[in-house]
Amino acid sequence: MNAVKDSIGNIAATQVGAAANYIESTWARSLSVAINFLGRQVGLGNVGQKVREIIQQVRAREEPRLYYYALKTKSYYKMSITFDEYLELLSQTMGLYYWQEFFIDDSNFRLKLNRAEQFLKDLELLFPEVDRTIFESQLAKRRAINVSYSSQNLLS
Repeated sequence: MNAVKDSIGNIAATQVGAAANYIESTWARSLSVAINFLGRQVGLGNVGQKVREIIQQVRAREEPRLYYYALKTKSYYKMSITFDEYLELLSQTMGLYYWQEFFIDDSNFRLKLNRAEQFLKDLELLFPEVDRTIFESQLAKRRAINVSYSSQNLLS
């Protein structure tokens, strides 16, 4: 009740902003108390604590691991991108196949360079507006890995 009296005084003194802020903060505190009271009445306990626990669980949840299944080798290979990045890249490539191979994070997987280069040509031909920079960058890294792998095998 004091909040209302103080706010009426502020309004009368043309301090509308201060009155509005004061009423809003008072209502916010009252609403929190009311929600917790109602939660306890229906057996939910401390609603505020439950909400904090849910938020902590969501924050603690790990990013799902993504794997690529290669039909030829019948093997799964871990990918180096997040789920959100996967969806974004899938959208950019309009569902063209083999783009996933650019993002495999497994030393046992060898990117077929001719297929990767063909993918980039197809992407440019079919969807010239798509930024291919990330794929070109990944291809350059894969070329370096493949050269290193080939050198090691020659020395063995």
